[in-house]
Amino acid sequence: MTSARLFRPVGFAVALAASALAFAGCAAVGSPYSDLDRTAQPSDQLPDAVASDAAGDAESARRVGEYKGTQVRVSLGASEDSACLVIAPSDGNAQVACDVAGHDISVSEGSAVSYLLVPGRGQAPDGDYIRLSENVYVIAK
Repeated sequence: MTSARLFRPVGFAVALAASALAFAGCAAVGSPYSDLDRTAQPSDQLPDAVASDAAGDAESARRVGEYKGTQVRVSLGASEDSACLVIAPSDGNAQVACDVAGHDISVSEGSAVSYLLVPGRGQAPDGDYIRLSENVYVIAK
């Protein structure tokens, strides 16, 4: 009977370790946009004009930078397989563009500036650009 008691804790430990490995594998599956990986900060909050937009998930939004007065954020989309690029100019209307996660997503601010969200480390755009974050480029025309 003593040996049975010894094996129970060991069996439990093995089952616990196997469960932990299974859950760790699930946790590793994430967004293709590393900008979304960090913990949310108060500055990540979407502007009021965009927060109620059904296209994006406001809680997942992350502020990735600013270019000439335009705040830029990335968020997951309303559906779990989509992502959004949000621009909020200080002197204009905010815009949201969403597409299937893993695709490039682009938003233009007039004819002078475009913002490009790329998955992973992504392909840098052709021509002159500024890298705003791990996943976002600014292309000034």
